[in-house]
Amino acid sequence: MKTQTGNFFECVIRYDKMSENGAMKKVTETYCVEADTFAEAEMRITEETAAYSEGEFEIANITPTKYNTIFLNDMAGADALYFKAKLDFVTIDETTLKEKKTSTTYLVLASDFADSLHTVQEVMKSTMMDYVTAQIAQSKVEELFFKDAD
Repeated sequence: MKTQTGNFFECVIRYDKMSENGAMKKVTETYCVEADTFAEAEMRITEETAAYSEGEFEIANITPTKYNTIFLNDMAGADALYFKAKLDFVTIDETTLKEKKTSTTYLVLASDFADSLHTVQEVMKSTMMDYVTAQIAQSKVEELFFKDAD
């Protein structure tokens, strides 16, 4: 299991794609790119997806992500999926002595839902923080492009 931190943007693109029967079909897909600015995210998603698209290409949306850490399961395989995992960290406020929850979202690469939960648990077992896995849901992200992949 590896983790990668950085600034990430989810980019929704629309383009013409050749379907299995040979017909052109307009598709909408979501990708995640590591970038420092909107302009860099736009440039990177255009470069990364140019080989996939034929005909019209449109960037429909670029959004900064709620996550800045990615959990990567090395054993996930070629058909791996991306999941968003929301963890609630529990701390005690020293002045009021009350429990305080802080939510953090992570992107997890795993082969299925059970594997995504296992990946979160494996990464988090090395920390001393108390947490609760509040939610895990499959993401629309098709692929992730890191800066160092260039």
